[in-house]
Amino acid sequence: MTSKPELDFSSFPPGIVTEYTTLVCLACIFDIFTKQFGLAPRSAYLER
Repeated sequence: MTSKPELDFSSFPPGIVTEYTTLVCLACIFDIFTKQFGLAPRSAYLER
C-alpha cells in the first residue's frame, strides 16, 4: 500500500492556509448512514 505524499504549504504566506474541523455526534452519523446512504440500522451500526 502506497502512502500519499504530504503537502508542503511552506511557500504560502502565513495566514493563507486554514484548517477547519467539524464535530458530528454519533446519533447524527447513524442518521446519515440510515437515511442518506440507505443502510439498514444493523449495517449502519456495524460500519467502521
